[in-house]
Amino acid sequence: MNFLLLGVTYLQPDARVGDIVIVQRTGGVFGLLAALAAWYNALADIVNPNNSFFTLPLGDFPWSPVDRRQGLKSDEKLM
Repeated sequence: MNFLLLGVTYLQPDARVGDIVIVQRTGGVFGLLAALAAWYNALADIVNPNNSFFTLPLGDFPWSPVDRRQGLKSDEKLM
């Protein structure tokens, strides 16, 4: 979304300046949100129970077979 919105601003040269600025800022916000999500995901992967005293919550997808008591995927539910 980031690159799409930023690229669209350069494809419409006859648009009003205010509209172009809004689309550029929206693209920038999407870029910042994507970067923050990527940094959080990387930190949560580094800070795990094997090498740290605390962990970061990541959440689970509804379709992911997860044992809620331990937070680990169980082999019984996968089969």
